[in-house]
Amino acid sequence: MIILSDNLRKQLNAYQIKFIEMAFARLNELEGINANILTPELRLLYIKELYGIFSELNKIKFIRTYPNGNPNEETLIILQNLKSTVSFVRNVLLHFPLFKTWNDIWISKDFAKFMNDEPTHKKFTNSKNYGTIYHYLTTAQNKESLSFKLDMKDKSTTIFTINYPNVTSDEEKIYLKDILTEEDGVIAILNVMNHIF
Repeated sequence: MIILSDNLRKQLNAYQIKFIEMAFARLNELEGINANILTPELRLLYIKELYGIFSELNKIKFIRTYPNGNPNEETLIILQNLKSTVSFVRNVLLHFPLFKTWNDIWISKDFAKFMNDEPTHKKFTNSKNYGTIYHYLTTAQNKESLSFKLDMKDKSTTIFTINYPNVTSDEEKIYLKDILTEEDGVIAILNVMNHIF
C-alpha cells in the first residue's frame, strides 16, 4: 500500500486519496506479473493497463509536479524525457487500439492529423499543433537517441534508450518498437510511476 505524506493528504480530497491508493495497489499487482511468460498479445493488454493507470493518475493536478521534492538536475532531465515519451506512447496505445502486439504498432504524422480532425479527439489537441502525437513526432525529429541509467524499484539499475524517429515524410510509418522496445516501454512507465511517490 502506498503511504502518502500528511502534507500531500491535505492537498487531496478523500476520493483522490482512495483512487491513488487503489491505483497503486493495482500497479503493485501488475508489477508482480512476469510479463515474459505472456503471449505478445497479452503483453500488449498488460502494457495498456499500466499506461491507463498512469493516464488517470496524471489527471490529478499534483502528480504533474514532484510531490516528494524536486529531483536533482540530471534526474529531472531524465524524467522530463521519460514523461514526454510515456505520454506519447500512452496516446498511441489508447487512441489507436488497432494492433495485436507492441511490434505491430505504427503511427504516421498523417494518421495523427487525421485523428485530430475527429471531435472525440479534440481534448488532446491545442491550437499550436495537430495534437500531442503529431507534436511529439515533429519535435523528436532529428534528435539524437538518448540512453541513460535508471534506478529500478528493486534497487537494480538498467540502461534505457529512446530512439527518436527521423521522419522524412508525413505518411511515413513510424513503428513504436523503433522508438522504444517493448521491454523499455514497460521500464519507462514503471520508472515514471515510481518517481511520482
